[in-house]
Amino acid sequence: WQAGIPCAALVALGCILFSPKKMEPQKPEDTPRVYSRFWYSLGLFLPFVDLQADKVWKPKADQTFLRNYMRVHIMLGWILFPLVLAALTGLIK
Repeated sequence: WQAGIPCAALVALGCILFSPKKMEPQKPEDTPRVYSRFWYSLGLFLPFVDLQADKVWKPKADQTFLRNYMRVHIMLGWILFPLVLAALTGLIK
């Protein structure tokens, strides 16, 4: 279970960084949809689960750091989440 702590910390960091003021809908017709920073961060982080929040929202064009962090957030999910699964199933100790 301790392997999940860095994952939870990264999702929490994403909740802090992906604030509603820094996000915009990807398409104009998605404007009335409600934005949730938790579901967006979790959706980016989980590699095999499609929560579709990342398909509706994106960081604004002027948020260069956030756009780059979004890519790092995704890559860390692809690295850490399988390691957590392997640790939980006993494949690694």
